[in-house]
Amino acid sequence: ANNGYRLTVDGDSIHVVVDAAPLGSSAPMPRSPALRAQTGVDRVARGVSAGVTSQVEAVSRVLSWVARHIRYDRDRSRPQDPEAVLARRTAYCTGLARLTVAMLEGLGIEAREVPG
Repeated sequence: ANNGYRLTVDGDSIHVVVDAAPLGSSAPMPRSPALRAQTGVDRVARGVSAGVTSQVEAVSRVLSWVARHIRYDRDRSRPQDPEAVLARRTAYCTGLARLTVAMLEGLGIEAREVPG
């Protein structure tokens, strides 16, 4: 346990519990991003975040959705771009990060992938 999150290992399963309360942000959701060709990732992100009023709530929903719907896969040979990960519903850590960043950017929330 550390700074609002707890990680436990149970056999082959890893469980992460995150408490966003320490963040305490009430930043409102940004206005819709500039019009662009909407991708499947954008559509999922907008559906997942429908009705939210703050960025913290939107980020929490996106992170929860990715954790529940995308299965971790150690196979690094598969494409890890957001659209491929969404279609396949499996990803290596890079693909999980790229999908999450793409979903947040589709909502107008700045995000970036940090390696390591």
